[in-house]
Amino acid sequence: MQDQEFEHESYVLVSFSRRQGSPKLFASLIEQHHSYITLQVRKTVLRRSDTGDRFDASMAADVVEVDMSAAQFAELLTTMNIGMGVPGTMRRCMGKFIEAAPDLPGEVEYIKEDFANELKSFSDKILGEKLPRVSNLLNQKTLTKVERQELLFAFEAISNKLQDSVSFILDMFNEAVIRRVTAAKTEIDSLLTTVLHKAGLKQLQGKQG
Repeated sequence: MQDQEFEHESYVLVSFSRRQGSPKLFASLIEQHHSYITLQVRKTVLRRSDTGDRFDASMAADVVEVDMSAAQFAELLTTMNIGMGVPGTMRRCMGKFIEAAPDLPGEVEYIKEDFANELKSFSDKILGEKLPRVSNLLNQKTLTKVERQELLFAFEAISNKLQDSVSFILDMFNEAVIRRVTAAKTEIDSLLTTVLHKAGLKQLQGKQG
């Protein structure tokens, strides 16, 4: 029987592969990666013969190539039908390389900066408004009942604002740190898996030799 070849725009090969290195990955919770996962979708041709079907993508450009950290890959596999998806970094699309992602501050760094800005705003607005009046009242030898009440309200306003802001920021910071630690653990597990896999292959090759 004569070999046959079938092509169609819908025919693709999909693969995941583990790669070495530490590329810049969009929305990854850590900066350094010992390895990462790449999703590839390639156009393919079906070649049919009496020995079976073969899928040939050797001459085809990637439809899309997306890199993910080990943590992003794990989240992708364990959160099906939840949310809109997991962040990834597109490297190639329709055979064209995509420009590298820009540098962005990490989530923890962003929260720290936001906290610093919150404290500055608190100092400029709340303390700036309240402290002069509080200072004037405290410099008086005697205070009326109304002035004592005003002083109390001023301290309560300062205290409440500090408690609300600090509590909220600390909660956000702790959650971000926990996410980063979890991602780091996943990256370490991925690295160990890679090392053990390579060691196993080398040992197997040694026995075969």
